[in-house]
Amino acid sequence: MKTFLLLLFISSVASAQQEEVVVFCNAVESCRCPKDDLYLTAASYKKSVKFEDPGLLFECKPALKIYRPVLSKLEENQLYPFLGCEDVVKKYGLDEFPPGCEYRWEGFDVPMFQKTLTHLLNTNEVLCSESMCTSAVFLSLVRLMKKKFQEGKISRAVWNEFTSTKGKAYGYINFQANPKALVEDLGIGKGKVLRSAQIPDKLWPQKGDYVQIRRTNGGGHSVVFLDYLRDHLGNHVGVCYWSSNPATNGYGKQCEPLETIDQLVIGRLAI
Repeated sequence: MKTFLLLLFISSVASAQQEEVVVFCNAVESCRCPKDDLYLTAASYKKSVKFEDPGLLFECKPALKIYRPVLSKLEENQLYPFLGCEDVVKKYGLDEFPPGCEYRWEGFDVPMFQKTLTHLLNTNEVLCSESMCTSAVFLSLVRLMKKKFQEGKISRAVWNEFTSTKGKAYGYINFQANPKALVEDLGIGKGKVLRSAQIPDKLWPQKGDYVQIRRTNGGGHSVVFLDYLRDHLGNHVGVCYWSSNPATNGYGKQCEPLETIDQLVIGRLAI
């Protein structure tokens, strides 16, 4: 399996009998321990670690019996995020967004984005240009809504809201950061707000939901939800999603721990 590993932080605690290593991974499809005799398990969020955009923390632990099943499950792709999400990625055309096209929030070029949107409307192709989380989510919505309009599942009036940065759709995604209000106002779905104590919920969010992550530090992130990340005991430890992220320098998949999340504002399409 092709591996994309960004090792941002390593902390070792050694003794004569064992060693534990914490690895911080972001924008990954697979994490690996630095030594073959260590096994990978999900770690609790370490608040002492400083980083701008949250990712995943894993613990590499000694080869004890309790961790042997974990390794086999990882090798069988039972614990890793993004697997089993191919249907969502294909449905939303997320794999057709070119990677590495630059993430930019401050100084985001709105006129250039309008050109990117116009090109998408005319050709259904996403240009390789700078993006931020809300622009990425909006473009993914535009592609999907265009298909729904062509299939006769939404009216022209609704479709028109997605064809310009002056429409309701862009306003709800970019300025209000509220996908729940978007789908409910346009009559194309329903939504829900989950507070941290309610996460995870059995029904919300689901794969393909549009989500605004409101973080405990006051920041936020607009994403297409892919899956929860679970540890070797089946506990939910993070959320995984597609968006435009600093760590992926544009479009890509990413995860972050639940401890960073204050609220999830969810919009689910029903068309």
